[in-house]
Amino acid sequence: MMYEAHEAENNDNRYTIEFPESRLILGADQQRHGIVSLQMQEISGELIREPYFGLNVYRLMSSGKLMGVARYEPFRVTSFASNRLVLEWEAQDAHPCNMVATYEAINESVLDFTLSVEALQQLESYEVSISSYFDFSWEPFAVISSWPGKNDDADMRLIKMEDHPYIKGYYFCLPRDQKAAHIRTDGRWADAATGQMIAHHVIGPCYGRPIAIMASQEGYVVQMTDPEHCLAIDVTYASPDTEDDIMKHNATYLNLFGENLQPGDKRSARIRQVLCKGEVNLSDVLDLYHEFLDSL
Repeated sequence: MMYEAHEAENNDNRYTIEFPESRLILGADQQRHGIVSLQMQEISGELIREPYFGLNVYRLMSSGKLMGVARYEPFRVTSFASNRLVLEWEAQDAHPCNMVATYEAINESVLDFTLSVEALQQLESYEVSISSYFDFSWEPFAVISSWPGKNDDADMRLIKMEDHPYIKGYYFCLPRDQKAAHIRTDGRWADAATGQMIAHHVIGPCYGRPIAIMASQEGYVVQMTDPEHCLAIDVTYASPDTEDDIMKHNATYLNLFGENLQPGDKRSARIRQVLCKGEVNLSDVLDLYHEFLDSL
């Protein structure tokens, strides 16, 4: 594996990892932490949309409430060495968890993201969402089963998430199961002051595989985790309406954990992101998913 890793010139909050055919820039400040730039030869343009980010630690939630937004909480860089960046959040009164996010470029197309948490207090249905925002030339896809309850690879379908009058103005939430759907509706997405929803969403069907995809005619990016740690996947929809607030986000959200934690409990979840050339197809996506599971 050949790559060059260095801090970006004149900016100690940007870390560049360059491979022969791709370039990745990781950010480590409260404006933009996570992937701030991702480019690959034969895929035109920038994948990550200015001024946003990819694999960004976002909402911190528990028992019907929002505890905080990680991108606004204080954190520090604890390590940057070759192809690996580590960020650390110390527990706060509102969010009594120590949290570590690790970004590791495996090769020119694969990035592994690991989120580790340690609870200092009892937390019910603890959840962390990880957000990514893509250029408007990319469109969202998900993997669901052909019929409720079916779970073999042969039963999976690759579905493009598209605008429709029935769901216009809503995010798609694809939960792991009915328990996960119930957690989504416990009030954690409501404004505590007004009771109004912060982001409206429709729920279901359950995901067939915990995979979110953004694709263009030239390539596609696959984000996946394991079902044990993936409470739900949220995606926006493709739309010709450029003024649509959902379309403006053009995002994926992987929602982790959803467990009850006791003081001292530790959890760790890994997300793998793979950038592929060519047209997205289900067979290749499932192969990538099984390779990922085998690596856990």
